[in-house]
Amino acid sequence: MTEINEVKQWIEPLIHLSNTSADVFIQEENQNGRRIGGMYSMDTHTVTLYQKEIYSQAMEFFPEQDRFRDYVRIICAHELGHANDPYLTILAYRLDKERDFLKRKKIELLIEVQAWKYAKIILTGLVPSAVFRKVRKESLFHYYETIDQLLKNQAA
Repeated sequence: MTEINEVKQWIEPLIHLSNTSADVFIQEENQNGRRIGGMYSMDTHTVTLYQKEIYSQAMEFFPEQDRFRDYVRIICAHELGHANDPYLTILAYRLDKERDFLKRKKIELLIEVQAWKYAKIILTGLVPSAVFRKVRKESLFHYYETIDQLLKNQAA
């Protein structure tokens, strides 16, 4: 496994490009058992990256390639997208107040799409676009699939 200091060097250009005020931390693994590579906390305005999960996902999605560095950067850029999203507070408030499950899923999707848009901008030239697109597509798949199923159920 790559040393945390080396991973910090990989993400330093992103932190600089993002001009974020959020603190960014790297932990060996996520203690709550969720299978996520990173997380943004609005409460503490921090981004936390989970090295073991990022490595696991990189090996799962790119088994024949060494894409760990790219994957770290992609996850970091996505979480920085949340940290720097000027609409996140409003969207989180709407999500918290919304009772309709379909509308909640649409808000969740919008929050994620916003972060991916930001990530794409700051990753330009740092990771191959095909690798970025694959990770983004996989990340958003569940949201689109859930919304599609809910819409089909409503139409039936």
